[in-house]
Amino acid sequence: MSSFDKRAGSYEGAAKIQAELADWGSEWLELNLSGKTAIEFGAGTGLFTQFITNTGVDLTATDLSPAMLAEGQQRVTACRWEKLDAWSPKTSSRVDRLYSASLLQWCKNPKESLEQWRELLTPTGRVLCLFFIKGTLGELESLHPGITSLSWLDAREWNHAFERAGFEILRAEESLRKFFHEDAVDLLRNLRAIGATGMTRLDANHLRKLLCAYDESFRGEVGTYSTWNFFRLEVAVGSE
Repeated sequence: MSSFDKRAGSYEGAAKIQAELADWGSEWLELNLSGKTAIEFGAGTGLFTQFITNTGVDLTATDLSPAMLAEGQQRVTACRWEKLDAWSPKTSSRVDRLYSASLLQWCKNPKESLEQWRELLTPTGRVLCLFFIKGTLGELESLHPGITSLSWLDAREWNHAFERAGFEILRAEESLRKFFHEDAVDLLRNLRAIGATGMTRLDANHLRKLLCAYDESFRGEVGTYSTWNFFRLEVAVGSE
């Protein structure tokens, strides 16, 4: 989380892909949630928060990074902002809706965390999550398996994780998209600018070879590309 704290100032300008995910996911937001309460985990600078507040829901946006919270508070003022650990949230009241964007791919213990999320919801509660799944940065993974240091799950595995935690799947959709960069170095700089530094460290020589191989293998007509697999998932509290 410290990497995101250090990059809070550059995140908003660099997170074009995350902004596109938030925009795509906002299509599934309910139009009118006046009178309902909600919490957002990993709100960051408010890319998805701004869409949530348009529903009229009474929203508490949370993040573990103090610097991200400071940025978010400045950008989205129509909600409360609080520091909270999404993987082990401690709150005293239940909410009707729970949201997150660009967060769950970082979760190390999905079943455990999702069970805690379920405990935060009212009996008619729902969850809407937007995140990246298996297939994301597949080009990097093909050249250096495990370099992203993430255990990427696919759509089926995430659906199963939510069901095991006591949720009912309402709808789920993935969207595989390509984004273009000047070159592989530009891609790496972008990942660092958004704080996504969970990558295997390579010495200068190996990193240079990897970047050259990336450009040789994945350069298109308008630049070097990376693939990101968007996933949006809406679930309801299932019966015991």
